[in-house]
Amino acid sequence: MEFGLTKNELKLLAAAAMLVDHIGAVLLPQFLVLRIIGRLAFPIFSYSIYEGCRYTHDRKTYLLQIFGLGLICMAGYYIYEGTVFGNVLITFSLSICILYSFRLLEDKLRCGEKGSPIPFMAVLTGAALVCRVIEVDYGFVGVILPLWAEVFAFAGERAGRSDPAFQKRFSLTGFAVGLLVLSCAVGSVQIFCLSALIPLALSSGRKGRLDLKYFFYFFYPAHLMAVSAAAVLMEI
Repeated sequence: MEFGLTKNELKLLAAAAMLVDHIGAVLLPQFLVLRIIGRLAFPIFSYSIYEGCRYTHDRKTYLLQIFGLGLICMAGYYIYEGTVFGNVLITFSLSICILYSFRLLEDKLRCGEKGSPIPFMAVLTGAALVCRVIEVDYGFVGVILPLWAEVFAFAGERAGRSDPAFQKRFSLTGFAVGLLVLSCAVGSVQIFCLSALIPLALSSGRKGRLDLKYFFYFFYPAHLMAVSAAAVLMEI
């Protein structure tokens, strides 16, 4: 029997932490511990984006689903608040674009071709410009967080170590560096995001028996609406 957390269990943990975080931000700001618990959410989902880009068979659908839902949430936020805000699904959409462009460069290098970094740099620059034009959740530092894992995993592969266990150690090492950069950029309680490395390290890599993909897609807008509704009721 293989032990460790499944990917579903990791995402359920992240979803619960995200709910706790938003309850702390909107309903109970006096309880800082809720925001600390919430620091688990973004890193776990971000690492899931890295894994999703590595193993999904339909890259276009994967991107369009996350980006489309992000646009819907963005429109809802504009109607509710009157401002344009790039929610975390927009953050992850930009992350996916960057990862896909980097993987195109990787594929050329694996084939012994002389890959040009220009397309990757163009996508990276485009993502940075988007983060300058509109406010994107966690900013450009958050957008490139999954890239740290991808770059380190590829470096391990180039060093001749392609076994899954070694690849995971390399990717988590890179991800830890990215989390440190994110902590320095965001400040405050963000340093607690490093605690997400523990459940990520305990992951077995198995998906889990149930297909919860669409549950995770729609949990984000659903829990935001629930927290917002609770905030309105508390003001009545």
